[in-house]
Amino acid sequence: MSRIMILAGGWPGHNPEEMGDFLETLMHSGNEVSRASDLNVLRPEVLSKVDILVLVWTYGEITDEQIQALIQAVQGGMGLMAWHGSTSAFLANRPYKFLLGGQWVDHPGGDHVAYRVTFFDDPLTKGLADIDVVTEQNYYLIDPSVKIVASTRIQSKEKPWIYDVEAPVAWKREWGAGRVFYCALGHKTRDIDSPSVKELISRALRWLSGRSAA
Repeated sequence: MSRIMILAGGWPGHNPEEMGDFLETLMHSGNEVSRASDLNVLRPEVLSKVDILVLVWTYGEITDEQIQALIQAVQGGMGLMAWHGSTSAFLANRPYKFLLGGQWVDHPGGDHVAYRVTFFDDPLTKGLADIDVVTEQNYYLIDPSVKIVASTRIQSKEKPWIYDVEAPVAWKREWGAGRVFYCALGHKTRDIDSPSVKELISRALRWLSGRSAA
């Protein structure tokens, strides 16, 4: 059993409470799940009692004390799972960008782009069926030290210099004794309501907690 805290908040345009509810339902089985909507929980005395922090957050500001508490918790072995708009959270904070491993730049074509997500031959994604979605297709600047586990090809010709470029959809990284996982899907809950993504969530939770993803 893992002690999971879902921290959902920030910009309301990404419906963080709805996404938090959806993820909580998926994660309850065999785990102890709590919810928070205030960055004030990013304190050592709170995070020391959390095995995996699930971040559903867009925009907002984080204090130096809060980001240091988060970084030190992951460094010490806590897992961090981040979703969709988390690559646009805390835009002025460079340590956070280092930790997460990527920064959102654009979603060319808006939020109704049809595209395929391809899963790689990685323990987190091996054997998962590729999926077709109609939603935002995101473009990121990526830390070269992360390991990408799912990708897509940019479909919109709105910005021709990135048309057909292979762009990441999910990645993972080690950080000290801890681990970080990010998934771009989740603009709407329907985007992750598929067998492949639900299985990815299950595997990622096991990986973040230090148990095998097999």
